[in-house]
Amino acid sequence: MTANHYLAIDPGHTSGWATFNNEGGVTGAGQIKGMPEMHAFLSKLTPPPKVVIIENFRLFAHKAAQQSGSSLETVQVIGLIKSMCYGWQAEVVEQAPSIKPIAEKWSGIKPKGSHDKSHKVDAYNHGIYYLVQNKIVDIMSLLEGIDVDD
Repeated sequence: MTANHYLAIDPGHTSGWATFNNEGGVTGAGQIKGMPEMHAFLSKLTPPPKVVIIENFRLFAHKAAQQSGSSLETVQVIGLIKSMCYGWQAEVVEQAPSIKPIAEKWSGIKPKGSHDKSHKVDAYNHGIYYLVQNKIVDIMSLLEGIDVDD
């Protein structure tokens, strides 16, 4: 069993992360604030992951005005992550934010409280979505213990 086989990241000024072993079991989760801290975190991952799942970023026209003048830190964090992946020879998988409602149903975990504390849950759910979609984790095993009769 290899820890950190999969790494899922919800990138941003504060980034959430979750690691999974090669069987899809969660091995860790947390949050990182800032680019230097993200670089330090990624540099210390041992062993490096084989697959990195990242929530992608698209600048839509209807949101462009509110991003005007922004340094687009999320995009910079994604670039940093991809650069590390190239060095590790890890596969990069980008996922749309729109998968989160399905992933939350599969995992049974939804973000609670303020958004600045929910990034690790989003990262975890991106990882779960990938693991289920690629048949690494069985959806039925995730649903055990969730009362679906409510």
